Amino acid sequence: MLVSGRRAGSRDDRPSRCKWLNSRQAPTPVHIQLETSLLDKVLKRLHYPLEIILVCVRWYAAYPLSLRNLEEMMAERGVDVDHASVHRWALKILPALAKAFQSIAPANPS
Repeated sequence: MLVSGRRAGSRDDRPSRCKWLNSRQAPTPVHIQLETSLLDKVLKRLHYPLEIILVCVRWYAAYPLSLRNLEEMMAERGVDVDHASVHRWALKILPALAKAFQSIAPANPS
């Protein structure tokens, strides 16, 4: 039997097995997960938006950039950040992120 150009009971009519696809809510964004996680204590009393802090720390950890290069890159994007602030953020956040990722990662990846 055809229903609007498709057969009834076709694959499109069946519910998805993935729970979050069936729910009306989208998955929680990463920055909100970080705000409510174990990193909450580390992220307190930081006056910049979390997205800016995480971008700076990510670029500092992932690429061979100096702190002053990061300061210039952020200034080009319209964000006034001091290189000392980026350094303090990295000293606070990187150990906490490493600890959080070690608890998630399997002990024996083989």
